[in-house]
Amino acid sequence: MTRFPGVLKRHDSNVYQFGLRVPKDLQHHFAGDWAVRCSLRTADLREANDKAKALHAEWAQRFDAMRSGKPAAPVDLAALRAKLLAYAQDKYLPAVDRLSAGYTRRGARGARSHRRTGSRGSLARDRTRVHGRDCRALATGRAARAVCACDRS
Repeated sequence: MTRFPGVLKRHDSNVYQFGLRVPKDLQHHFAGDWAVRCSLRTADLREANDKAKALHAEWAQRFDAMRSGKPAAPVDLAALRAKLLAYAQDKYLPAVDRLSAGYTRRGARGARSHRRTGSRGSLARDRTRVHGRDCRALATGRAARAVCACDRS
């Protein structure tokens, strides 16, 4: 089976990519030479060709809209917001939960407590956290990083 134009196989894996260069008459709209360059997230050539055809058709519409001066398609902000929220819940919230699971407000035996200070009054001064042996305490507020006693040992 032949590859659709713009479909390339990554040299370090079996995953296909799609790349489409910017037409010469529209280069002033783009920062580089590529309009789109992305992974097709598949190792199957038939599936990669189908995804590339859809991307090529989408970008052809965008190029035509740029040439005519009209916007390509209105953006559905509600759908975009729902997609971003779902992505954040899937990717970032589990990571935040894993990081915050190790922190408690009370001291524990064998752990070093760290008193944080900040510019937000008594609430920020009264915050204490318990840090274990491999602690990397991040600062709150404007400071970039708090130095914890765990880091010095």
